[in-house]
Amino acid sequence: MNRQQQTIVTATRRQYEVPPLQGGSAATCIQNTSSTAQFPACRQPDDLTAASSGLNAIPYSTAGSPQCHEVDWPTQEQGSTTADVRLFMLRNTNGMTVRITNLGARLVSITLPHDETAIEPDSCYTAEHDISRRSCGTIDVIQGYDSPARYVDDPYYMGAVIGRLANRTKAARFTLNGKTYRLTANDGINHLHGGNTGLHNRLWQATPQVRNKAATLVLQCTSPDEEEGYPATLHLTATYTLTNDNTLRLELSAATDDTASVLTPVSLTAHPYFNLAGHDTATLDGHILTIHADRYLPPGGTPDKGTEGEKAQSAGVCEGTEQLTSAEGYSRIPAGKIYSVHGTPFDFNNPRDLTQALHEVPEGFDHYAIITLPEAASVRHSQSGTEDTCPQLCHAATLHHAPTGRTMQVHTNQTGLQCYTANFIAPDTPGKNGVHYQPQSAVCLEPHGYPNAVNNAHFPQIFVTEKQPHTHITEYRFFTHKAQQGTALCRKA
Repeated sequence: MNRQQQTIVTATRRQYEVPPLQGGSAATCIQNTSSTAQFPACRQPDDLTAASSGLNAIPYSTAGSPQCHEVDWPTQEQGSTTADVRLFMLRNTNGMTVRITNLGARLVSITLPHDETAIEPDSCYTAEHDISRRSCGTIDVIQGYDSPARYVDDPYYMGAVIGRLANRTKAARFTLNGKTYRLTANDGINHLHGGNTGLHNRLWQATPQVRNKAATLVLQCTSPDEEEGYPATLHLTATYTLTNDNTLRLELSAATDDTASVLTPVSLTAHPYFNLAGHDTATLDGHILTIHADRYLPPGGTPDKGTEGEKAQSAGVCEGTEQLTSAEGYSRIPAGKIYSVHGTPFDFNNPRDLTQALHEVPEGFDHYAIITLPEAASVRHSQSGTEDTCPQLCHAATLHHAPTGRTMQVHTNQTGLQCYTANFIAPDTPGKNGVHYQPQSAVCLEPHGYPNAVNNAHFPQIFVTEKQPHTHITEYRFFTHKAQQGTALCRKA
């Protein structure tokens, strides 16, 4: 969409305070110079009635034990055929709540309580910094809808678990062991996010519980053989855990039940739309984004913007790879080459104001960044044919809202993440609480394997079997942080 067609509130140009950065060993410092599913019976306590007033309501006090319950949707259409679409709420001891629906295992809301608990992660500081409880009102930091019917009709994958293959697959097909599998073409001539009946449109079996003093929701579903064109029956589990240090952990697992060890490709992700100023905020003003990625996969229609030296140094570049053009319908699919981010608009290694970055790239960001692993986690497994994931969780990205100090870190075991600035959201899309969402009013940070890996043999491969399952872990760590003037924030490089 033409950026000039949007109403943009431009933030005053200034250097915002940035949150601490983590990962690696040697320290380098940045000087900050400015200020149909069956459900278990769930007892609903009396104070859960507050949930009916809207997704921003906090139905509990900010003290108590972790809980997970089924709750009512704020809006349920008369005569609706969505009776099997359920809503569950997780709550931790700080009063932070997360709502999840069994339709697509989707995140519906992430609501931070009136008194946010500012829990800083381990970090490296050279000066005093503010860690405090502060009153800033309830805030829901992801976009979504009030009613199950809206999720049934949702074209944007709001908050959904995505698969079997996240992102785009060229020409909606791939060849495996001499056989070509044709997938549903639901994005022009390509396959996007698992197809029309992908995991985002499936009813998952949901089980709420408390594990290890943390509110947990376990969701399970089975994708049958040949669904959307994929080989093998696949059994999937999504486990959401809300910890008492305000971390939302998502564990995704997938394995076939085929004793003949038939391979099938799997690359899962989650698709929440974040705005740390609140889901009802019309822009990304004040957001600072850091992505720890030295390399990226440029879309097929992206011109080469790195220097020749940078391109030569880019690990994994496959010479002679077919260059795709927008006329062929592949403009948003990586062409197979891996480039350095340095000297390109896709370099977020240093914290960047997202509003300013969107002025540089008015069409918005929708690219795959390859996470730079700390030295201790840099062992890759692609030579053995297994998934090329971090052997431990890696700090992939940080999103910080400077005016409030509200911060989210993304840690994952995946090779990279898609950075997408909600470019294709239609203007005035109806959302929660009567809000209308705008293009580029949120950002998605979607960890998963290399896109279109099934058609690029030199990419880390994503095939799984019964004995070699897919395992995905992503943590969203929330805290508040206000850096003091003159504070030096440093990252272990």
